[in-house]
Amino acid sequence: MIKYGIIGANSYIGRHTAHLLLRDNQSVQLYDKDVVSVDNIKDYHKIDFKKPKTLLTIDEDINVLYFFSGLTGTDKSFTRFEKFIEVNEVALLRLLNILTVRKSKTRIIFPSSRLVYKGKKDTPLKENHKKEPKTIYAVNKISCEQYLKIYNECFGINYTIARICIPYGNLLDETYSYGTIGFMLSRARNGNDISIFGDGCQKRSFIHIEDLANILISLGSNPKTKGEIFNIGGPDSISILEVATLIAKKYDVKIKHIKWPELALSIESGDTIFDSGKIERLLNYQYRFRLQEWVKSLNQ
Repeated sequence: MIKYGIIGANSYIGRHTAHLLLRDNQSVQLYDKDVVSVDNIKDYHKIDFKKPKTLLTIDEDINVLYFFSGLTGTDKSFTRFEKFIEVNEVALLRLLNILTVRKSKTRIIFPSSRLVYKGKKDTPLKENHKKEPKTIYAVNKISCEQYLKIYNECFGINYTIARICIPYGNLLDETYSYGTIGFMLSRARNGNDISIFGDGCQKRSFIHIEDLANILISLGSNPKTKGEIFNIGGPDSISILEVATLIAKKYDVKIKHIKWPELALSIESGDTIFDSGKIERLLNYQYRFRLQEWVKSLNQ
């Protein structure tokens, strides 16, 4: 039986991954900076990357360790660069050093981002597509990917990298506060118009959180994913305007096109459509959720 661990267990993706593992009666140990699990899960420990000794509480018998800890953000990473480097890069390095000292065979599943790629209009991006990080946060992700590769080559640390586009949905409560869709829903549900920058023609790939968590779990349980990088984009690649239109129609609100802020425009990647064929073929994965049907199913 595989023993799973989740660092960043109180995060959006961490909570859902834990939920599905526990639903399937899997062995999972949770870790985060908070005193308790937000979902009142018993097998939880507080850790603090500023106090590396607390990392020694991470069970040495864990086979698959998800690293969901970190700061997300784009423009704010410029003003908080020290924090972003500390939380996103130094924290991973501290974990890697502990695993190295232990001569650990634990495999790290690391979530990377669409923001590492150079966008290309109407073009599905494969894992070897050209990279163009435009923010400190995107550089953090590329750096962490490289740290994992280096520690594997030098010390035998096992890893798998999952580059994730845009997740949506929630299995645990009614708060859809994560990312693009969360912002649009919170506006529309309160009767406010949805604002989007420019014409909204830039396309993204969208995946429901249950599909994402299922794939992440399968990455951990499949030995063929060791040392590999996978795009996880989902079945729907549509424009921001199309997403806004679905939600606006559902809640009978309007869409407002506003001028791009200068910084936001300078870091905009354009279309980031994922080619997820590599992981879909390996797992023979069939998506359970489509964005249009999901929006239609939401309560008013």
